[in-house]
Amino acid sequence: MIYHPWRRFPLAVTLLASAAASIACTLRPSPADGSASTRSAPLPSASAQALLFTYRRDDTAPGQVTRIRINAARVAASPIQQNVFGNFVEHLGGVVYEGIWAQVLLNPNLERIEERDPEPAAWNLTGGAWQEGGYLSPRCVRLADADDALSQRIFLPTHRTRKYSLTLYARTPQGAGQMTLTLRRGEGLAGPVALKVPVNVAPSGDGRWEKRTLRWQLPAGALTQGEPARFSLTHSGGKAIDVDQIEVFPDDAVNGMDPDVIAKARAWRIPLLRYPGGNFVSGYHWRDGVGPRAQRPTRRNPAWGGIEPNHFGTDEFLDFARRIGATAHFCVNAGDGTPEEAAAWVRYCNAKSLRVPVWEIGNELYGGWQIGHTDAAGNAARFVRFRDAMLKADPRIKIIATGRGDEFQPEGLARGDAWNEAVLRAAAQSGARLPEWLSAHPLVPLPGDLHKMPYADQYESAMAHPAFLDRTLLPTLIRRIRSLYGSDAPTRIALTEWGIIVGGDRWWESPNHDVQRARSLTR
Repeated sequence: MIYHPWRRFPLAVTLLASAAASIACTLRPSPADGSASTRSAPLPSASAQALLFTYRRDDTAPGQVTRIRINAARVAASPIQQNVFGNFVEHLGGVVYEGIWAQVLLNPNLERIEERDPEPAAWNLTGGAWQEGGYLSPRCVRLADADDALSQRIFLPTHRTRKYSLTLYARTPQGAGQMTLTLRRGEGLAGPVALKVPVNVAPSGDGRWEKRTLRWQLPAGALTQGEPARFSLTHSGGKAIDVDQIEVFPDDAVNGMDPDVIAKARAWRIPLLRYPGGNFVSGYHWRDGVGPRAQRPTRRNPAWGGIEPNHFGTDEFLDFARRIGATAHFCVNAGDGTPEEAAAWVRYCNAKSLRVPVWEIGNELYGGWQIGHTDAAGNAARFVRFRDAMLKADPRIKIIATGRGDEFQPEGLARGDAWNEAVLRAAAQSGARLPEWLSAHPLVPLPGDLHKMPYADQYESAMAHPAFLDRTLLPTLIRRIRSLYGSDAPTRIALTEWGIIVGGDRWWESPNHDVQRARSLTR
């Protein structure tokens, strides 16, 4: 997780790992005093002769800097695949909007997200009217009387630039009107004024919508970095004005994207970048996110709730991936989507010379939390239909099948193995190409009070997870693949999501550190 340098919202990007059917290297921690660890057994694949590097934690070191000593004289038997260092972008929280996408206003189309919304989601309407008949969208706001105001709290990247552009669509059905753009310091409409600019709207005659653009510059020192501001459009004279499709971009936006995020992401040297989900993808329809922004529909985020304006879609993501030097990896909607929709997405990318080489069919379709979730047989049949349609659109693409690796007790491992066997058998029996990868999402939950534990216990509790992967989960997946496809199987393992969830449900059933488990259960 990285924190955006000027907003308070975290930009959380989940690790994507793609592993071959072997373990390339082993990391074994050394206690701070250099003695042999008595808290956890060493990984079975590690030996003093095979270690590639050692880790030593020193809590008394200046700045608590961790140093890793690498033994360059020893190399792994096989190279580590670069895709292990891949990453993942999902429409979740502030990852895309308030993150990658530089436009600072939420819900620019002024739409209803939840059925009971009394005003446009994310906005505050003082007076005025929220009404039907927006510009290429269902609703708009009418400002007619003195002090009618439409406002939203925003954050501006004032550490980078003081120059911004406001774009909106307006109409004046009854004659000329005036608005005022105001920025106030703080959360509300009563804060000190940082900027005030008049916005004149000439009569449009027949009531047609017209695009208005206003460029403005903040006075020096008007807002500090990270300080919230209240953006408002206030009716200040003349006839009623209807407004819709309101956007504010900093003038240093890079084709709509935040230059800070681009720079940070480029520095990560991400080889493969997954998009658009995650749970989000099982309700996402890619056509919503292409074409002119003003024509894209605003939806409720199907997985996480909140606003999805679809302003960051296929073309924007591929532009982002190109700018940071990453290869695109798309996950298709196998929840409430169709094989035809997925194949059309492949063709769309190819037609625009935006070819995507890696395509994943579905996300966590075994989970009750997933839109369109199914059982093992349903996933197997679904995979075959999607794969066949997508390969017909482009036989060059590489395919990831939805596997399972999310449970850690014996009965859960058995469920995962049955799921994986079903999809792998279906892929082979259909006579078509085998999947290049089988996915797994080993997201390990840890106790919510983990921070209360000594650091040594926190570390060893977290490290129990990769030890479990090394000893149990990955060997189980490898055995299943080889049992069906042979020892030279072309199918590899893709950990397209991996992470530690502090406060996750039923953490006591996951790989965990025995000392911590005992302490937590005896409280």
